[in-house]
Amino acid sequence: MIDYKKELGSIEINIRNYHKIAKTISYTLFLTFVFKTIFDVLTRSQFQAMNLLFLVSGLLSTTYYYINKNMYYKIHIIDDEMLYHLYFRKKCIHTFYNYALKDIEQFYVTKDNSLHLLYNNKHIKLLEGKQMDLLNVENLLENFLGLQDYKVHEDEVLEKVEKVNKKVNTHNIWDLNITKLSSMNKKDIVSIDEEHFEVNQLYKLKLNDGEHNTIIHLQNPTNEYILFYRKNMYESTLYTEKILNYYEFEIKTSINKTLDRFPTIIHFLGKNFKKDTISKGTINSHLSPDGNSCEQLIYLSEDGDYLRFLKIGEKNLSLFEGRRLQLKLTS
Repeated sequence: MIDYKKELGSIEINIRNYHKIAKTISYTLFLTFVFKTIFDVLTRSQFQAMNLLFLVSGLLSTTYYYINKNMYYKIHIIDDEMLYHLYFRKKCIHTFYNYALKDIEQFYVTKDNSLHLLYNNKHIKLLEGKQMDLLNVENLLENFLGLQDYKVHEDEVLEKVEKVNKKVNTHNIWDLNITKLSSMNKKDIVSIDEEHFEVNQLYKLKLNDGEHNTIIHLQNPTNEYILFYRKNMYESTLYTEKILNYYEFEIKTSINKTLDRFPTIIHFLGKNFKKDTISKGTINSHLSPDGNSCEQLIYLSEDGDYLRFLKIGEKNLSLFEGRRLQLKLTS
């Protein structure tokens, strides 16, 4: 079982090895029962020492279960390191190793249900667990770090392609035009104020009022940005955004309700943001080419900054704070 928490520039993943706990307890109780039965048959008696052994074994198994239920592994990526710890009841009891992000090449899961790390040309076994949990951890880590997923070991669970050194396009944000925005691909590099970001995902948003938006998710090991491109009948405009957490807002409206039920004014970071436009439409990406229904609500402040709420489906709500780039887009 895994759970994770992702914030701007960091991610925490907790892994609990429940299946190993259950298997160990089952083996202990089963073997104890077998030995007790054999002893009873051979001696044709109910020897009290063997009953006592069975009781002690049960107590030890229960204690072992309690310890392991409260014990878990934590992988924490922050700043320029990946920290790998063992925790008991939310307290770190052992640190395995701290890995420099610049030397992490790949994660992979092998057929013996182990998660491995390719680090500085060395293969390192991190942990064992349920295959699906380990594959989810691999996916979370590689997506967060922007790693190209490729085959590095013969015993991997998944069929992967060999590493391909593809040509990567590099863009400076101040040199972007409409053509470059439309042709941007995953893994392209965008430079913002001398900091380099990789294109992690692209989304196309088609709204019922005729407006077309392109959302480009940029990421590097320490930061992430959103490029938000709006095109309507009047102008084409590019904005930069950062992701916000829903709990930062004192909104007394359930996210299960439509965005038109949200308040008229939101006070955030010492400024008032007033409800401006609300639209419905569809959003798609390479993960969902057929598109999903969505709602978008934009609040504007007096200085031109804005808040954008994007609701996909019934309960997936994302929030962004943005500002317009003083950049004139041309074809």
